[in-house]
Amino acid sequence: MTRAIREMLGEEAALNERDLNQLLKVEGFGFKLIHHGAGADMELDPSLESRGTLVWLGLAGAVIAALRDGAVLLADELDSGLHPTLVAELVRLFQDPHANRHHAQLIFNSHAPTILGDSGEDRLLGRDQIWLTEKLADGDTRLYPLTDLRPRKHEAVGRRYLDGRYGATPILSRRDFDRIVSGVDE
Repeated sequence: MTRAIREMLGEEAALNERDLNQLLKVEGFGFKLIHHGAGADMELDPSLESRGTLVWLGLAGAVIAALRDGAVLLADELDSGLHPTLVAELVRLFQDPHANRHHAQLIFNSHAPTILGDSGEDRLLGRDQIWLTEKLADGDTRLYPLTDLRPRKHEAVGRRYLDGRYGATPILSRRDFDRIVSGVDE
């Protein structure tokens, strides 16, 4: 993993071997993470880590391999357990021609509207890179590109998505929710 991180970061990497080894301490077939505290460093077994840290560790190798090999990486619920800023940086990594010299592709689904952006300037994905799905009443799912809806260049796509203006909203029955909640007290 240390070699893969160094290869990805390239020659200009500020991390030396000692720094990398302190980030990851490999022990047998497992590993422990080193957390730097005010008083001392502390090793944690992966079972004690947060879900987000474990998700990130699970993705890291696949991300590095995809970028190195120019492969396609498929990620289901990319935002699950990860902070929105980390998800945005991961997507930016695949958009960056310096980091993605071999034209790897990241294909993912997400429910995080922050990825959609709220203006043309802060939009992480192009309008042509966003596809939406909508569950139909008969159980089928419809897949369609955002460009079919002709959003303006500076449209607040994230806000409009949350408002339901593009479809792709869950089928909700308030009556069913009310019935379930009212049965809780019984």
